[in-house]
Amino acid sequence: LPYRRGRLVNHCEYFAAAGQKCVLAQHMRRVEALGGVGAAAPSGKRRYLRTFDLANASDYDAWLRALAESPSQHWVVKTCSGGAAKGIELLSPADRVAVEKARGTHAVAQEYLHRPLTSHGRKFHTRLYVLVTRWAPAGVFLYRAGLMIRSRHSHGGHQPTERDIFSTPSEDVEALPASLLWEEMGKERAATARHNLLQILGDIFGEAVPESFGNPPRAGELGYSCFEVFGLDVMFDEELRPYILEINLGPNMWAGGASKETQISVKQPLMQQIGAWAAAHIGRSRVGVPATIEEREAIEANALRDFDRVL
Repeated sequence: LPYRRGRLVNHCEYFAAAGQKCVLAQHMRRVEALGGVGAAAPSGKRRYLRTFDLANASDYDAWLRALAESPSQHWVVKTCSGGAAKGIELLSPADRVAVEKARGTHAVAQEYLHRPLTSHGRKFHTRLYVLVTRWAPAGVFLYRAGLMIRSRHSHGGHQPTERDIFSTPSEDVEALPASLLWEEMGKERAATARHNLLQILGDIFGEAVPESFGNPPRAGELGYSCFEVFGLDVMFDEELRPYILEINLGPNMWAGGASKETQISVKQPLMQQIGAWAAAHIGRSRVGVPATIEEREAIEANALRDFDRVL
């Protein structure tokens, strides 16, 4: 497209790890190399779930070594670009035939979190939303609200089954406001969990991004400015460490089903504030002189009232 002042497009086609779990696994490895989320935590535990790209021969061999080293560890095998918990298998080292069948497939094997934080004794993950207003320099924001996707079944002490792997509401899974989780945690623990999450998001969307995907696009090169809205599936362990399961490109903003009102309460303010930011951004972009970083940050702060700045 020829450049036109004020043109704003959703999807920059830059952060290729969104919607592609294999690419995300590779990106997380670069984050690790730079001392980010892959670095060992003070307790000696890793701060991310090991994930192997099964189409990559060296990754597959590394997974085989991990299986041999941890015979009680389970792994979630899922397609690189699939969603809604489709095409997922829960494997252990004893599943030799399935492990061999996974060799060379367009899938990842991700470490299963055996001791997750639970909500009222039930397993859950949160669906959270990240807005990227720009990539050069990065403007990244975490929406404070979100959804808690929680099993209706108690979780404790049993061997994991595929019922423990879920993505969307169903007869066995409910969608609740994530605010209920923060209330259940209590003010201090919730603040710790969110601090840990912001720190890890800073690693994922920070200096490792150009290492993985090259220099970010600029409006003059594209013919437009662009932004992203990502949906993140996040679990916490018992020590309030967050683990990013996947980053979704173009998350579903539709509200329907039994949890329709809950979804509206979360998604409507999200979209209203993104719309307010976009309108202000477009209005300022139509002025002949490019906006300064200070002006951009002021527009973001004024419109994105229910967001925390990551970068």
